[in-house]
Amino acid sequence: MEYLITSLKQVTSKRELVYINYEPAFALYSTEIRKFQLKEGQELDEGRYEEIEAILKKRATVRAMNLLKDKDYARKELIQKLEKFYYSKKAIEAALSYIDSYHYLDDARYANNYLAAKAESKSRRQIEQFLKLKGIDDSIIDEAMESYYGQNEDAELSQVKNLLDKKLKGMNPNDLDYNSCQKIFASIYRKGFEISLIRKAFEELCNLDN
Repeated sequence: MEYLITSLKQVTSKRELVYINYEPAFALYSTEIRKFQLKEGQELDEGRYEEIEAILKKRATVRAMNLLKDKDYARKELIQKLEKFYYSKKAIEAALSYIDSYHYLDDARYANNYLAAKAESKSRRQIEQFLKLKGIDDSIIDEAMESYYGQNEDAELSQVKNLLDKKLKGMNPNDLDYNSCQKIFASIYRKGFEISLIRKAFEELCNLDN
């Protein structure tokens, strides 16, 4: 394969992005650019290209491990994080392969842990949206949801009741007029809870105060 350096662009004060065949390929420190004598219009031979890739693979693996020390990541989220540092595709693949060998990445575990941590403060819909944004597969999200809410059937109902209590501020729900009820319902609905669930919680609170 031909590795033609078509451009070198500064990305930080110490690092430059190398374009191979007009595509962004990887970033190196300026000292490494000089060490490998990389210049625009130059063709990289296979040996030198593999030497650079070996450096990037080790660097991406160390970076990934350091990221995982601070917090848990979903697979797609970690890949996006590494891409921001301009590691090559092969380097990122090598980092993921190493991490997978120790089971440090697990989207199912990530989804279950996030759900357990946030289920008392966020609606089911909010949690689903967050996990989808992290790139977690729908089937994994569905399984996590079924597992948690299957064992905690009234989790969302309890959340809505707590939200209603805060909105009511000690008032008897039976004393609210239609417009006041609609405003409270709307504010809770915007948090991702179903109207039917909000009505059920409201009715149960009304019955308690009768």
